[in-house]
Amino acid sequence: MVTDGLSGCVAVGLAGNGKVALSHVYSGCDSEKAWGDYHPKLEAALESSGLGDLRGKKAVLVCAQGENAAGQDGWLPGKLKTWLESKGAVVETRQDNGCRISAAADVVASTLKKHDTAENYSHGYQTSRDYGLSADPSAEAVTLSKLGKPCYPAALAQARETPSESAPALVVGAGKPAEPVLVNDKKHPMHGLYSEILGKMPGDAFHLEEGEKVADLFSAQQAAAALTVACMKRGIYGDIDEVKTFVPRGKEDTMLSATERGTSESRTFAAVNLEDVCDMSMSKLSTEAASLHAARMLSATPSNSNPSQTVGGASTQHL
Repeated sequence: MVTDGLSGCVAVGLAGNGKVALSHVYSGCDSEKAWGDYHPKLEAALESSGLGDLRGKKAVLVCAQGENAAGQDGWLPGKLKTWLESKGAVVETRQDNGCRISAAADVVASTLKKHDTAENYSHGYQTSRDYGLSADPSAEAVTLSKLGKPCYPAALAQARETPSESAPALVVGAGKPAEPVLVNDKKHPMHGLYSEILGKMPGDAFHLEEGEKVADLFSAQQAAAALTVACMKRGIYGDIDEVKTFVPRGKEDTMLSATERGTSESRTFAAVNLEDVCDMSMSKLSTEAASLHAARMLSATPSNSNPSQTVGGASTQHL
């Protein structure tokens, strides 16, 4: 199971009784009052999961702030760790903004997004509701959110086996929508710009472990895809001089910018918020980049005489 966009939220992975469970705990649970409202739901979800006794069992927490976060950043992961340890679980905290949870012999395992493949994070976070499929009542009973439904493949398989009036045969039998070509694929029309940005990606923008290369991190690839789209909206299609991080004056958020080569008077730059990038789908970014490319090609044809339609006229600086 996969979760992403952990920009303050915390993923909780557990296993037991032949089952594996993954929860995405909302970042809004950031005070004792919020915990008082959220805690009973966590207890109910754990009870209904059928995982059994957690004593001596491994539990995994994954969050962008990591194990050693101080102050408010460390409040929620610390609270969850204390809660799990009170049940006898042995808690491991890992740092990334996404992860894949699995299990073998009732021992939970986690693969951080930066060590995983892009394919596992390319589906746009769609659920059965997005495809017009009815929710699985048994899944509904053990989720904290009304949007917590089975993801596409599992829901589709179940719907085919047990069709219902709310899931017409026409919808259920429909083929899975074709996956877009991702921008990190050489077949994508903007792969060149993406690769140029990724090749200049600064290491200080990410949490690198010993021996890791920035370009191999999925989070860096995700940031490069977002910056590719931002550059296109600013009329930048290549010849990148530098990619760097900066914090705007009077702000706290870290930005990632790409600047095209040129004189100081003519240089253009585009930027994205590094925290926002965590919540962006590689699939959607790739589709947007392809659409911007198509619009640019169309505007360049002789039949299009309206200069206001050129993508290069975009004024947006930030996604």
